[in-house]
Amino acid sequence: MLADRLHIAFSDSAADTIGKALARLGQSELVLALPEDLACGPLEPSDPRSRAAWPAAVAFNDEEIEEVLEHRIEEFWQAALAKDARPIVWTSRRVAREDAGFLEFAWRFGDRPYDVIDLTDLMIEVRPPGGGPPKLCPAISPSMLCADHIIENHILDRARPPRQEEREAWRGVWQRLRAENAPLRVLTPDLDMVSAPITYFDGALVSRIDLEWHKTARIVGDVLAADLDASIFQCSDAFLAARLMVLVQAGVIESRGDLRRLGYSEVRLRPANETSDPG
Repeated sequence: MLADRLHIAFSDSAADTIGKALARLGQSELVLALPEDLACGPLEPSDPRSRAAWPAAVAFNDEEIEEVLEHRIEEFWQAALAKDARPIVWTSRRVAREDAGFLEFAWRFGDRPYDVIDLTDLMIEVRPPGGGPPKLCPAISPSMLCADHIIENHILDRARPPRQEEREAWRGVWQRLRAENAPLRVLTPDLDMVSAPITYFDGALVSRIDLEWHKTARIVGDVLAADLDASIFQCSDAFLAARLMVLVQAGVIESRGDLRRLGYSEVRLRPANETSDPG
């Protein structure tokens, strides 16, 4: 039996923050988290088994994680699309994972009623840890907030039904992206979502690597931070680590340690080597 109100988020961390805020307000409302990142991987076929298999195929081949992910994807969509629910959907066009997840939801949900809390351009008051007057900061995403931020800035009151022209625009964008069926979807500086090749981040990774050994965490962190000035978040650290593994296999760079453990592995350019296509 669903709660009176159903909240939908597009990552576990976002759902956790929303759930904590609701609990502090004494509201027992269900919060669902889409467990997959729809900014990564081909969109067709779209069944849970195919979607769950893609991260394992391009990253670290963990069949146990694949089985759990398949089950969680199926459970999410069954609950999110339940006919007796009017969801409140949390999203941000500054986070590729959230934008892609939201577009998939809007595409699947059609013209049925739902409400949206969009944090894309929201500025909130944040109290410094050491005290002092609050400062205005971009909200960006529920995954980057704490429960107090949601409560003190009355973010729950921002839920609104989308206009019909918005619904049609969102579905049109996602229809195009689904037809293109690219390995990745990324955000432009204007916050438009576009298709991209699997090698999209490889140049950025290699440009930060030289002949000295560097911690994998530092290289990945530098790439993730590249869009921070524009408050844009493109992909996960796990995906970039997987691309580093592909670059190692292609002979572009070399590594030592387990690349799945970013703080305990290192990478460098392979000295005087011939490289092959890492696609």
